[in-house]
Amino acid sequence: MWWAALFSGENGKLIRNIVIGSIVLTIVVILYFMIRSGIKKGNQDKRNNQIISNLENEIQPQRLSYSNSEYQSMADKIYRAVKGAGTDETAIMEVIQKMRTNSDFLKLQTVFGVRDDMSLNEWLLDDLGDSDIDRINQTLRERNISITI
Repeated sequence: MWWAALFSGENGKLIRNIVIGSIVLTIVVILYFMIRSGIKKGNQDKRNNQIISNLENEIQPQRLSYSNSEYQSMADKIYRAVKGAGTDETAIMEVIQKMRTNSDFLKLQTVFGVRDDMSLNEWLLDDLGDSDIDRINQTLRERNISITI
């Protein structure tokens, strides 16, 4: 019954007001962060769609070497190679060595899309060292692919 005494009288009013104020303030803060997160997500989605759209505009369909499912398989292989602890450089190089044209590499990038808020190039730059990036770019140049990471 001590709690009843706590909320009675003048001190009780003050405590009730503090509790109610704290609840209202908590709700306002939560709503603020939810709205802010939604706006940020919307802006991120616009950025992601713009990246993919720009890449798709450069693809020459007659210069593609693989089916959509093969590009999807290659993109998934790279994602598995970079996601989580460690990086499977061998798996990445196996996919890069399959690229034959600029359109192949552009298609791979569009199919990869943006995963965990990063494009294919961003994932590779984040996960690989300079020597690995140089090796990938050299492999692309050897195949007359003008796009580099």
